[in-house]
Amino acid sequence: MKFINPKDIAPPQGLYSHIVTVPSDTELLFILGQFGIMPD
Repeated sequence: MKFINPKDIAPPQGLYSHIVTVPSDTELLFILGQFGIMPD
């Protein structure tokens, strides 16, 4: 896998990447969600 974070957009918070490329023979699983940044 290759993790890509373009320089012209805000960096992701935490251990995330904006783009991930995977080999063509790989099975994909997409999981989405939100997380809070402020404690309240």
